[in-house]
Order: sequence, then C-alpha cells, then structure tokens
Amino acid sequence: MNISRLITDHDRIDRIVVGLASIVDSPVPAPAGASSKLAELAEALTEHLGHEDSFIYPAIIAGDKTVFSTAATDFVRQFEALRRDWDNYLHAWTSAGIALAWPDFCRETQAMMIRLAARVRAENELLYMTALQQGVITLKDIRAAA
Repeated sequence: MNISRLITDHDRIDRIVVGLASIVDSPVPAPAGASSKLAELAEALTEHLGHEDSFIYPAIIAGDKTVFSTAATDFVRQFEALRRDWDNYLHAWTSAGIALAWPDFCRETQAMMIRLAARVRAENELLYMTALQQGVITLKDIRAAA
C-alpha cells in the first residue's frame, strides 16, 4: 500500500463530507439527497478502513520503535470511540428517520462531519508520516514504478 492511495481515499471522503455538510447546511430540507450522500460516505469509509485496519495499525503497533507503537495504539483507541459513535449514528439515521427529524439529523450530521474531517486530517498529518517512517507504506506504488 502506498500513501498516494490512502490520500486519494481521504480526498474522496473529504469531498463526500463536504457534499453532505452542504446538504445539511442548506435552508431547504433534502432528506433524499442526504440519505444518498450518507450511504456514499458509509461505503467510502468502509472501503478505506478495510485497507487501513488490515495493515497500518498492526504493523506500526508491532514495530520496534516504542514512540510509534504508542502513537498507533492511541490512534486505535481514539478511533474505537469514533467508530462506535459512527455506527450508532448510521443506525439512528435511516432514510425514514432523516425525513422525520430533519433538524436533529442536520445537527448530529454537522457534529459527526467535524469529527470525521478531524480524523482524516490527523491520519494525513500524523499516522501516515509514521507509517512512512516505519516502512509500513511507500510513497509510490512499487508495481507501477517497475
């Protein structure tokens, strides 16, 4: 896995977050659009986390540098709370629930989008740099360079 792929995933997630935030910030309720964008975000996050969880965290935690291992362990702990909240959020906000409680959905979505954007930023600035230093990820796709 290379950093370019991970950053591309994050860029996609950021675009979807911005789109969803735009929908919930609009004065005109758009439950169908919000529901569709939320499903798109859930899919993008699931795909991205499948990559990250499968190799980055375990490799850094198992690494020989305690400071990196501790940082990765902290990232995992912090993300466990966000993941639980995200799962609860997705469970609570079905298409029907969004339409019935639009103002509540908007308020909770704004808060969740802030948390997701902060997490993406932290991974880009801290986790991926650590993964590069540990040799867990590369700058480029090695197969493409060959």
